[in-house]
Amino acid sequence: MIERQAGQVTEVHDADDIGKSLSATLASMYPKAYTTATAIREMLQERKHWQLDQNEIVYLVIHIERLVSHAKQS
Repeated sequence: MIERQAGQVTEVHDADDIGKSLSATLASMYPKAYTTATAIREMLQERKHWQLDQNEIVYLVIHIERLVSHAKQS
């Protein structure tokens, strides 16, 4: 996330901070998609021993919500 002061960039946070912030926002906006994404993360951890970070959870939530919204419109 970029913070601005008098029109200038003063600080840039790392990708993990952005992922955590987006994750919290998406969890409140799309709770079902977030729950599904975390279930997928747990399944991948158990079955494949893959570790997903918050940025990957954000990616999943966005695409799960897009698919659900598209299905509702059809």
